[in-house]
Amino acid sequence: MFDDTKYWIFTADDHFYELYEDDFGIRDLWSRLYCVVDDVVSLEFELMRFTVENDEATFEILYDGHSYFATFEKTADVDYETWLIDFEVGYPEFTVFIDDRIDGLAWTGQKLWVVDWPWSSKLVEIDINNGAVLQDLYINYCHGSIAYGNNTLITGYNGALYFRNPVNGSQTGNISVSTYGTIDAITYDGSDLWFFARIGQGYEFALVKCDFSGNIKQSVIFNSGVDDLAYGNGFLWIAMYDNIIKFNTNTFQAVENYQIQNITHSGGNLSIEFINGQLWIVDDQNNFYASGLN
Repeated sequence: MFDDTKYWIFTADDHFYELYEDDFGIRDLWSRLYCVVDDVVSLEFELMRFTVENDEATFEILYDGHSYFATFEKTADVDYETWLIDFEVGYPEFTVFIDDRIDGLAWTGQKLWVVDWPWSSKLVEIDINNGAVLQDLYINYCHGSIAYGNNTLITGYNGALYFRNPVNGSQTGNISVSTYGTIDAITYDGSDLWFFARIGQGYEFALVKCDFSGNIKQSVIFNSGVDDLAYGNGFLWIAMYDNIIKFNTNTFQAVENYQIQNITHSGGNLSIEFINGQLWIVDDQNNFYASGLN
């Protein structure tokens, strides 16, 4: 269960819906089958039992011999079917054929660059018209994160951001952001960089805004990791598993929460980038979708 579970719903067709919303308004929705035996609720795919107490308000969670309590708000008029905005991306524009899965992309206005996963050892230029590979370069100091801004490519690694030539990918410099460990995603808002990273080598995460000298302007703790970041039309866009969040960086609140439908997703991350006024999405089979989100 999420620490920020806000509502729960049992339905007549034996489904349990867990409606998650954190302090930033970022939402998710979990669903699984349930059954009730001797007043104990057992959930599919969970090593936990939920004992209902106080009618609709409190669960006692029994796990591994320990007892935990979680109190949720009553569902009132909340509808699980509209908790997230279902969004169909349609058919892919093209598929990129490289050895590994794409784990980040950057659009320069003329060139489309991607980095791979799991090794993040390749910087690949892709033809935006058909997905053909134009350049295939081996690089160091990248961890599945890349952006373009201020006339340079930026890749992230442990505690540092690396600048690269946007034409040939060669490294031109770097800055230290040593408070942070693994950098999972980067984007550029027209003035500054935003990146998502672990704090040190621990399990806390932060969304960070910094300038091109490495000066930290803003850092906010997040409860969970994200897959990728993009910036477009005045909003930060956040990819989290199969959800896309449109995020206001002035209020630090989600504006819209989308759940992406009819997309190939077998457990890998989604990658995103703003290209020609709309959000492009890459699934874990390297299919590229011009989503129409803006």
